[in-house]
Amino acid sequence: TAALDLQANGQWKQSQEVLVNAISEHMDGRLSEFELAGWKSSWVESCRQLAQWDVLLNYCLPATNEPKVLLECAWKTPKWSLVKKLFASPSVKAVTEETTPDSKLLLYQIYLAIQEWKLSDVDQYCRHGVQLVLQKWQSLPSTTSAAHIPLLQTFQNLVEVQESSKILVELKETRERDS
Repeated sequence: TAALDLQANGQWKQSQEVLVNAISEHMDGRLSEFELAGWKSSWVESCRQLAQWDVLLNYCLPATNEPKVLLECAWKTPKWSLVKKLFASPSVKAVTEETTPDSKLLLYQIYLAIQEWKLSDVDQYCRHGVQLVLQKWQSLPSTTSAAHIPLLQTFQNLVEVQESSKILVELKETRERDS
């Protein structure tokens, strides 16, 4: 619980140290799988908050039991070939084809499409993303709360990516016309 208290107060580095010590002390099997998984999940979150993407990448690569985390690390580091490979893998395909798709995964698809200059796909993904965010927004209470913030951030990201895509299309057309 000390690590959770530290996380609640935004002391991510200290929380990470406590978790590493706790996990290493209890690797002898005295801990339930559920509790160990909770500690590992908290450790992963502390790595995210500390932007330790290389550390997370090394943690996720040997056993890709955390495809979303691995995808986020590949995007943040930026290892585009790994992002592309992950979108072709069954574990990530299963997550992207769920009945309630993840807007963050959709953003990664958009970033990959931009990186590969598949600009026609970007607009389609953005429209789908906007619909997804609006559906999630409608499921929230009408009183604005902290639960609304991630959706607002995702919506802002979608708007920015869509505008960037339009600029890239115009640049591409201008370049083709001038050459």
